[in-house]
Amino acid sequence: MRPRQFSDEDLVRVARECFLEHGADVSTTVVAGRLGVSHAALFKRVGSKEALLGRALVRPFAPPWLIALERGPDDRPVREQLLEVAADIDDYLRRHLPELSVLLGAGSRPPVGC
Repeated sequence: MRPRQFSDEDLVRVARECFLEHGADVSTTVVAGRLGVSHAALFKRVGSKEALLGRALVRPFAPPWLIALERGPDDRPVREQLLEVAADIDDYLRRHLPELSVLLGAGSRPPVGC
């Protein structure tokens, strides 16, 4: 019987869910189990738990609010634009601070530019 196939997207999604749910100490056996593959198949794909942690939680730093700030103000009232950017920053941080917390808890530092 052929081993179950899993996409890189599935791998990243499931690993991210496991790390955010259990922290950096989650067993890779748990990740493999959720993917429906063996521990060996998971390690053949990623090489190490540290690599898996990086793939699951380290993302390029390209928030949309930064692009808006670089573009500069438009014709709308400044207060409206600032509130829009503040809401975008808040949304970004709510989504990404849990990932950064897990990385920092694991003793990892995100690369510069992330």
